[in-house]
Amino acid sequence: LELVKRVETNLGSSFPGGSFYCLQILAFWLSLIRYFYCEGRVLRLGTKLMELLRRWAAEPTIQPEEKELAQKLVDDFGRFPTVDAMEGQLIGASGAANPPDPRDGETSRDTSRAA
Repeated sequence: LELVKRVETNLGSSFPGGSFYCLQILAFWLSLIRYFYCEGRVLRLGTKLMELLRRWAAEPTIQPEEKELAQKLVDDFGRFPTVDAMEGQLIGASGAANPPDPRDGETSRDTSRAA
């Protein structure tokens, strides 16, 4: 996703405080996707995105508030395994173990990919 790639570029070089703003935007975006589009409010991140969050949390040059937010994201999204099967994708949503059968009159939203 282009958004995540652009956010990532601000980790290394940005205007003062810019990486923290980008991390806040990323945190909001992930929360929004998880809340509105993920079954059971579980969002499984791709390996690349999870690695980015871990690098961000380990970055020695960032401010304590930024480090704290990055670590919260790692802790929150790290509770679930990454979606390694989605090669090249940055994020993915968990699917239901037994999704409703559309023939039963229920509609199911495809949550295999968020965004």
